[in-house]
Amino acid sequence: MSKIKIMGLGGLAETGKNTYIIEVDDSIYIFDCGLKFATENLYGIDYIIPDFEYLVKSKKRIKGLLQQYCKNITKINIIPSTGAKRT
Repeated sequence: MSKIKIMGLGGLAETGKNTYIIEVDDSIYIFDCGLKFATENLYGIDYIIPDFEYLVKSKKRIKGLLQQYCKNITKINIIPSTGAKRT
């Protein structure tokens, strides 16, 4: 039987920077990866991204990235930050 883990890396209970990963055995699948634009009180910061440290350390295990939609800049520009490579 496969070992399955589901984790949220950001955006839980808020709008923006949603990122969820599902691990099936030794494979990682990323779902709905996004960023959040900073508010006016965060001077010098353009956008906020989830903590991708776990994905960067495990980048060889990333098998896929599924975006719910890619209509706006918050979804497209975040993809390189995940460590996933285009094949």
